[in-house]
Amino acid sequence: MNTFTLRKLVLILGLLVFTAGSFAQVGEETKSENQQLEALGLNASSTSDEWIAVYFEQEAKYLNLENRQVSTAGTEILDLISRKVQELAPGTFASYYIPYHELVPSTSTKTLLDQASAAEPNNSLVFDDYVAQGEMNRDASMKKKYSKKLEASSVYSLPTMEYNLNVLNSLPANAFLITYGNDDTYPLWIWQEVFNTATTVTVINVDLLANPDYRKNICQRLNIADFDATELDAEARIDELLGSPNGNVYLALTIAPNILKNHSKDLYLTGLALHYSDGDISNLATLASNWENRFARSYIELNEPINRNYDLMFSVLADYYKDSNNQQMLQELETLRSDKQVKKTKTTSKKRPAAY
Repeated sequence: MNTFTLRKLVLILGLLVFTAGSFAQVGEETKSENQQLEALGLNASSTSDEWIAVYFEQEAKYLNLENRQVSTAGTEILDLISRKVQELAPGTFASYYIPYHELVPSTSTKTLLDQASAAEPNNSLVFDDYVAQGEMNRDASMKKKYSKKLEASSVYSLPTMEYNLNVLNSLPANAFLITYGNDDTYPLWIWQEVFNTATTVTVINVDLLANPDYRKNICQRLNIADFDATELDAEARIDELLGSPNGNVYLALTIAPNILKNHSKDLYLTGLALHYSDGDISNLATLASNWENRFARSYIELNEPINRNYDLMFSVLADYYKDSNNQQMLQELETLRSDKQVKKTKTTSKKRPAAY
């Protein structure tokens, strides 16, 4: 049973009414659950923020970034937190938001999101979820409204925002870009919705493919058959998308290295994106042109985690400039690379990783 189905089943079972003959067993189970909860640092007096923090801390601990799935042990812990927050902290933001996060985002689960937002209207955790709802349901006004709120909340650091701008600057018009999580998806939508940048690019988030309506729309646009994503890990979902006859499909550099490695012979670097093609492409001139003419560079030198993704591009560009005997550009590149190693900043990004 996949993670999504398992979580939904556990949540449903948690709502069932037990018979009188099972009260003693329930008492023992509740005691055991409370002990597990105490071990996590949670109890009836925990604040909503504490419930949220522990939940996402445990999710990050058990999330396999290569396949975008939570382990069985992690699923049991997350489901425990989801059940107990509803029991011990009813009516709070966490009591609605955690159960929403447990389920595959859909129109029906939006009720939980609305209840969480009503409890704490200014909690920025819901902003990207509403952006996703707008994307999945093709509600343009919702997507734009919450993209603006997300941008104004400064959830994403300036280096992260610039990185994503440069991702868009690595793509041609009408490209399809496959992305992997929060930091490489929602800033792209902010650029498109708030700043009208690269609006013809279609961003395809691997996690959101679990939503049937979203996936069906993406499959139609890529001219491929619809598929059941709930039984597929991230790599299998991406494989389905790469079956498209469309020649304008790109992958984000933030996708798990093992997935990129498996497709390496068909990937061509154009900046901070990889053009997928089963035929040879002369990409180096395009790469150099994007770097020299289109990239923003205000925060590239800062040694922030997302900026590590520039390293591949810098390495390929260095070889290109050497081979073409372009000493001026090579020197500029080497100076930037050396400066990047010593300049550091503390990220202002407060967002947790997404794992629907």
